[in-house]
Amino acid sequence: MFTQVQLGKQLHQFKNKKMAQIQPITFPILGEATQLMVRVLPFETNATTCGTYYEIQTSEGKSLANGNYNLSEEEFAAWGASNAFIDQLVATHVGVTIIAENSIVAG
Repeated sequence: MFTQVQLGKQLHQFKNKKMAQIQPITFPILGEATQLMVRVLPFETNATTCGTYYEIQTSEGKSLANGNYNLSEEEFAAWGASNAFIDQLVATHVGVTIIAENSIVAG
């Protein structure tokens, strides 16, 4: 039996990507990053942790950096209903500052 929270978290992977606006960061030669895209990777409904894939992008959507972040069991348990929590964990991990949560991008 699945809880509503487990189902909601599992279905997140099928939703549109949400871009968080970040304080601009200059990547020499590559450009200026203004967005953080975070996607939760698929996980079992009985999971106690999960992974993410992230990209730091320009305003045009060009990826300047990317990587993965794995939530601890404590972070996963604290996730709740807001994916802004995940965005903030990843932002802290990569050292960027979120200035706005917006910009839905189909994908």
